[in-house]
Amino acid sequence: MFILLILLRLLPALLTAYWVLATSAVVVTLLPLPLPQGFKDAVRLSAARGKLWSTRPKSLGRLNDLAVPQAWFSHFYAVGTACCLLLLLLATPLPPLASSDAQQLTALALFPSKAEAVQYISLWVFLLHLLRRLLETCCLMVYPSTARMHVIAYVFGLSYYMVAPLSLLNTLSGLPLTRVGAHENTGFLGLSQGDVSLEGGLGSFLASLLPRAAAAPAAFASAWAQGSAWQVASVRVC
Repeated sequence: MFILLILLRLLPALLTAYWVLATSAVVVTLLPLPLPQGFKDAVRLSAARGKLWSTRPKSLGRLNDLAVPQAWFSHFYAVGTACCLLLLLLATPLPPLASSDAQQLTALALFPSKAEAVQYISLWVFLLHLLRRLLETCCLMVYPSTARMHVIAYVFGLSYYMVAPLSLLNTLSGLPLTRVGAHENTGFLGLSQGDVSLEGGLGSFLASLLPRAAAAPAAFASAWAQGSAWQVASVRVC
């Protein structure tokens, strides 16, 4: 529990470091800078898949041929869907016990601010995108048995779809993941509250998410009413 809370406190810095390192690695590789050729080739290997597989750099020895089937692209969307769904459940506020009517729940301001209501809707939109891509990859895409993807590209893809939902939630409004249990009434990401147990093992943790799953439809309706559609559009544009 203590280690998890420490990681949550450091999460904004870790996410920033991830995006800075990932972006700067690509930028410095494209620029004519006197960097080690091995570093540039390793970055280029992160894009080596499908039609680009035959054009991959050849200067890294055995590392050149470390590959997985390109059909494993579906793993990216499966991992992203799981991460995004878990974040949505953790971000779903529990309504007051006295409010059981659906119309009353929709009218309630379940989120501490409009910005956090908007980011909750944005997580739902991203989840729908991931589900669509997962279905397309599994049901529509046909990958030749010879189609390969470099293992660096595979690892980066997995990390990207684990980090992207966290970044979306973490950067839209006040870094809410650093304020564990701050909203006592709403339970917004209330990881330290009694309704989400982190100390009773995996089974207890998953069971504690069930009330939030049941409250998700009402939370979405409340978020949509609290954060208007134009705010969602403005967040996505920015």
